[in-house]
Amino acid sequence: MQKEDEMEEQIKSRAQALVAKLLERGMRITVAEACTGGAISSAITAVNGASAVFEGSVVCYANGVKSSILGVNSEIFVTKGAVSAECVTEMAQGVADLFSADLAIAASGIEGPGGGSPEKPVGTVFICVTVMRQGRSSPMVVENHFSGSREEIRKQTVLKALRLASAALSGEIYGDLALPLALSSDVQGEDPGEGSLYEELSTDDLLGQQALCCDEDLLFGGGMPSFGEELSPFEGALLEDL
Repeated sequence: MQKEDEMEEQIKSRAQALVAKLLERGMRITVAEACTGGAISSAITAVNGASAVFEGSVVCYANGVKSSILGVNSEIFVTKGAVSAECVTEMAQGVADLFSADLAIAASGIEGPGGGSPEKPVGTVFICVTVMRQGRSSPMVVENHFSGSREEIRKQTVLKALRLASAALSGEIYGDLALPLALSSDVQGEDPGEGSLYEELSTDDLLGQQALCCDEDLLFGGGMPSFGEELSPFEGALLEDL
C-alpha cells in the first residue's frame, strides 16, 4: 500500500509540473491512450487549471478506432503490431492533428496478465511524445519494459508518459539534446543546467530504455525518414550502451 501511495504521489506531482509548464508556455496538450485506458488524461485533468491546457483525448483500445479516428495505417497492425513504435507515432500525430494541439502523448502496450509473447512480453509499453511546431512534428518514442501487476504497469506507464512530456517541454522541444544523446560522451560530466532533460529524466529512467526516434532536426537533418532501413543510426541503440 505504501508503494502504491508513493506512486500516486509521484504521478500527481508530475502532472502538476506538466500543467504548470504548459501554462507557462501557452501550449495545449492531447493524449491518445490504448493500454492506459484514459489514466494519463485522468492524471492531467485532476490538476487544478488543466482546462486551460488540455484539449481532449482518445481512448483507442480497438485497432479499428486507432485507424478510423486517429488515422493509423492499418498495415501497421499486420506488419508491426498495435504495440509498436510505428503505431504510437501515428497515434500521437493523429491525436495532435485531431485536436490541433501543441503537444501529444500516445501509449500502447501489454499490461497483462495475459497477451504477452516472447517478442513482446507483458510489461512492454511504447510511449510517444510529439511536439508540433510550424506544422511539423518532432516525435520521440521510447520502448519500456515494466514489471508488476496490471495496475502497477499502468501506473508506471502514466508516470513515464508524464516525465517524457515534461522532458520535451523542458528541453524546448529537446533543445540541444535528443534522448539517445543524453548519456553520450559529449555531455557526460557536464552540468546540464536547470530545465534540461537530466532534470526530468534520471539515469534510472533512461537506462534500459530504447529510444527509437527523436527530434528530426537533430538526428535527421530536417526530415523524418520512414521506419525500418531508413531510420537513423540510433535505431536499436540501448541508452545503457551510450
